[in-house]
Amino acid sequence: MTESQQKHRMNRRRFLIGSGALLGAAVASPLLGGCVPVTETPAGEPPAAPAGEPGAAEPTGAQEVSDFGVPYPEDAAPKEHQYIVRLQEAGSFASMDLAENLYSRPGAVNDFFSEPLARLDNNLNVVPGMAQSWEVADDGLSWTFHLTPGLMWSDGNEVTAEDFVATFRYMADPDHAYDFIWYWQAAIKNMAECAAGELPLEELGVRVGETPYDVVFETYAPTPYLPGMMVYSCPLSKAGLEQYGSGIYNTNPETC
Repeated sequence: MTESQQKHRMNRRRFLIGSGALLGAAVASPLLGGCVPVTETPAGEPPAAPAGEPGAAEPTGAQEVSDFGVPYPEDAAPKEHQYIVRLQEAGSFASMDLAENLYSRPGAVNDFFSEPLARLDNNLNVVPGMAQSWEVADDGLSWTFHLTPGLMWSDGNEVTAEDFVATFRYMADPDHAYDFIWYWQAAIKNMAECAAGELPLEELGVRVGETPYDVVFETYAPTPYLPGMMVYSCPLSKAGLEQYGSGIYNTNPETC
């Protein structure tokens, strides 16, 4: 894990207040060239520079800005190679968090201010997210994910395994009626039973491991694909859930 990842702060307040300002570079218009008559240059003579222009281009020192008025970084791609990333098609959304609902949230938005335990790279390999590493138990029935220490919520609290336990219990709460529960209930032990109200949430197969940064997932059977499932494991804050009672708090800039 890089130092920048360790210092990553999960702060969405600025996003929610000014989300329109966060969209990146725009598509550049094609350059228009005028028609200039062609004249032959005598052999052995260098072409003359246009009148009023220096023979060689010199850096002006002025920093280019995007069509949105945002200065480009020094290593920015040429403008003609930039493009707009559409955050989401227009629609009506209930929240911005995976743990609150999946099917009525803007999909790509979550990547701007939250992080799952694991991600997929461009080649669909499972790579670290919040978890810097993980391993499976000898019997194949539990996985331990080791969080990167130092990850912070916007309220100043550190992200720990307790946040993931609280988030998964919130998903499994029958009163929450989570719309994506089917994704987890075939793998995580007692997820289906808790969601049906047959077992208390304390029996859910998600717990804190040996340290505050270890999240343990118990499974019904050996589940070698569990790390890949964690792309949908973006947590909510335990403190936020306890204070506000649901994940909707994280969509309100006054409470997130």
